[in-house]
Amino acid sequence: MLERLHKMIRVFHLLLQIRNITVSHTFKIDKARGELGYSPKLYSLADSVEHYLKSRQSRASPLPLNRSSIRQLTQWDVLLPLMGLSLVLLIFYGILSWS
Repeated sequence: MLERLHKMIRVFHLLLQIRNITVSHTFKIDKARGELGYSPKLYSLADSVEHYLKSRQSRASPLPLNRSSIRQLTQWDVLLPLMGLSLVLLIFYGILSWS
C-alpha cells in the first residue's frame, strides 16, 4: 500500500518538475521601465559565461578563463545536447499531458 502511494507521489512529482521546466518564466518589464526607469543591458552568451566563470574562480575553478575556451564552450558541442534534451522533455510532457 505504501509502496504504491510512494510510486504515485514520485510520478506526480516528476510531472510537476516537467511542467515547471516547460512553462515560460518570462515577465514583461514595461512597469519596471515606466516606474523605475530600468533599461537592461544586452550581453552575449560568451560574456555571460565569462562572468559566471569569473564569479566561480574564487572556488578554485579548474577551467581556464580565457576567451577562446569560453567561446568553445558555447559552440554546438554543448548547445546541441542541451537542445536535444529540452526537445525530449517537451515531447515527454506533451505525451503525458495528452493522455
